[in-house]
Amino acid sequence: MGDSLLNLNMLIVVSKSLKSFLQAQDISKMEFLPVSIVDQRGKVMSKEYSILHPLELIDCMDRSASEFEMDIIDPDSFGTISKLVLDESLTEDRKIFNMKGFWELTFVRRDLAEAISKKNFSNTQWQELTDYKSIG
Repeated sequence: MGDSLLNLNMLIVVSKSLKSFLQAQDISKMEFLPVSIVDQRGKVMSKEYSILHPLELIDCMDRSASEFEMDIIDPDSFGTISKLVLDESLTEDRKIFNMKGFWELTFVRRDLAEAISKKNFSNTQWQELTDYKSIG
């Protein structure tokens, strides 16, 4: 298994070694929730993984520079985003965070993403914010 596990719930599931690396980075407002990995028969394959859970959603979209539609059902959520621009002054103290109203993405500051990549952790991939388009 890899250091970051793909799943359908948009959770970030990390290995023991990636968790240790992240803990050493002194990342604020983030917790790790232990999780067991089970196979399709229900057999536990590993108990050494954790869900990385950023705390406190940040209302950080620069609405004047972004292009988006609000969700029809939930007026506090974004439906589709065709251009996403963040107000970085609101995220300066965060290395990993989620945006209020849009749970689809977890944001990682470039310097941390580069540090993770340099350590060659498996199954990690990054997308530039300027390349992101939501499906809605």
